[in-house]
Amino acid sequence: MPFKDLEAAAGPRLSFQALKDALNALVAEKAVARVSEKPARLRITAVGRTQLDGYRS
Repeated sequence: MPFKDLEAAAGPRLSFQALKDALNALVAEKAVARVSEKPARLRITAVGRTQLDGYRS
């Protein structure tokens, strides 16, 4: 699940590439949608909310 990848990327030292890869995976799975490119803004989708709720439980 990409949310777990994002959490792992946010460990003690956050690598930009790891964060970028995790966020791109969320976009690819339609868990988040791009609102704007520059500055990069994302919004969580219904699919993402379902995944996040499942991850939290």
